[in-house]
Parts: sequence; structure tokens; C-alpha cells
Amino acid sequence: MGPVSRGQERLFEENRSRKPYKGKSIDADAQRVVDFLEQKLGGTWDAALVPRAPQDSLLVNPPKSKRPWEEVARIIAAPGPDDYAEWVKGHLDSKVTWTM
Repeated sequence: MGPVSRGQERLFEENRSRKPYKGKSIDADAQRVVDFLEQKLGGTWDAALVPRAPQDSLLVNPPKSKRPWEEVARIIAAPGPDDYAEWVKGHLDSKVTWTM
């Protein structure tokens, strides 16, 4: 470090505030999250790593919701030549609200 850098560093240290940061305490919120996760998953890694049945997990999708790729596969596999085309038309009609 050169003399200019040392001088700038000295000025910076002399003029900075010495008061410690007094931000909002998040300890209570963090503890609530920990308690919730312990209740849902267990208090140890072994308990948390146990696979759960789909009805126990509401984190990704509700158990009764259909996955989009499964719905498309079902429609494509349905008998009849117009089923997929009808599905595409209905899907586009639900998204496109203007008339042509």
C-alpha cells in the first residue's frame, strides 16, 4: 500500500461511527421457523430424510392437482383424431381474449 492509500484508510477509520449496529432482532422469527420445521420434518437429520407420503406434503402441489405434462399426455393418448386439436384450441381460447 502506498502513502495515499494509507492516508485514505486512516481518514476512513477516524471518521467512521463506532456505534454497534442495532438492527431488529430476528431471533423470535427464526425460532418460529425452526419450531415449524421440527414439527413438520422432525428434530434430527435422520427424521427429516424419511420419505413422506404425498398427502403429508403441501409444499409443491396439493395432492389432487394434476401435473401439466400428465394432463397433456392423457389428452394426446385419448382416442379420436380431434381430441388434441380441441384441447389446443380450448387452451388458446382461454388465453387469447381478443377477436380476430
